[in-house]
Amino acid sequence: PSAINAAATVGNVDAIKALLKAGHPPAAIGSALAAGGSAQWRDRAAMMLKTGSYDAAYQDYVKALTQDPTDEVALAAFTPAAVASGKETPAVSFLKAVSARDPQATGPRIALSKLLAATGSPDEAIAATRTARV
Repeated sequence: PSAINAAATVGNVDAIKALLKAGHPPAAIGSALAAGGSAQWRDRAAMMLKTGSYDAAYQDYVKALTQDPTDEVALAAFTPAAVASGKETPAVSFLKAVSARDPQATGPRIALSKLLAATGSPDEAIAATRTARV
């Protein structure tokens, strides 16, 4: 996984990214992406986070949590990915939307609280946990 950022693979990575952006991934990649469940996206996100591919990690955690908003492992890693990628604002919006869809789920509210605290909004962080049902 760390080779994804290596200079020797930049040409391949750029070519694959271009195909993905164009909506025409190679068949094997397209099949794998389409079949990915929450656990696969979460695990891919963890791998990307470890390699320093923060934007990819963030996007993969969003995909994982969209499929399973109660995944505690993904929720725990979501804040570090959002902060590392500089996507704190969309991450807060995402977690607020996830929390609104399932008011009974405490995991997304706790993750939202941690993200708000990490971004310097302690009062909002406390408020986010008050609505959680533990």
